[in-house]
Amino acid sequence: MKFPETKKVLIGSILAGFLLGILFADFIADSYVVQTDLFSEYYLKEFLGETTYTIEYGIYLTVMRIVPIIMLIAIQHTRIAKGVVWLFLLWTGFSCGLLMSVELMNLGSAGVLFYLAGIFPQIIFLIPAYGIVIVQITEHHGQSWNRGKIYAFLLFLVLALFAEFFINPILIKAMIHLLY
Repeated sequence: MKFPETKKVLIGSILAGFLLGILFADFIADSYVVQTDLFSEYYLKEFLGETTYTIEYGIYLTVMRIVPIIMLIAIQHTRIAKGVVWLFLLWTGFSCGLLMSVELMNLGSAGVLFYLAGIFPQIIFLIPAYGIVIVQITEHHGQSWNRGKIYAFLLFLVLALFAEFFINPILIKAMIHLLY
């Protein structure tokens, strides 16, 4: 059976994962989610006093963004590459749906705004960076990368890391100030 290579299937897998994440949070993990203090007023106010511009935080962000990309690139020339991309997108959607539901349950309607503040502005650059890798795997399976794709991918990745390290903490702290 041939893996469906349409963009609709890839986008559909993200949306299906998103829906599964919401359903999981609402029906299966509801009691656990309500018990968490992750988005409590105490922890959010503690974040206001934290210095996020540290070397450790920069290393953490870099590793968290690069490891999945390296794993996707490493499996690019295998038979399971397209299936792994599908599972990766399903998991990404699931994680997003779960996180948004948890924030919504703990913070109410402000949770959605908090969620959006948490993913912007780096998502603007991460989508094209991951998109380049995913299109390379699904549509140009087994072919080598050209310099233009490599440079574009690296540019988007560096911009995403910059945005997440420098701009995102400012947005999160501003959102906490609005909430409390």
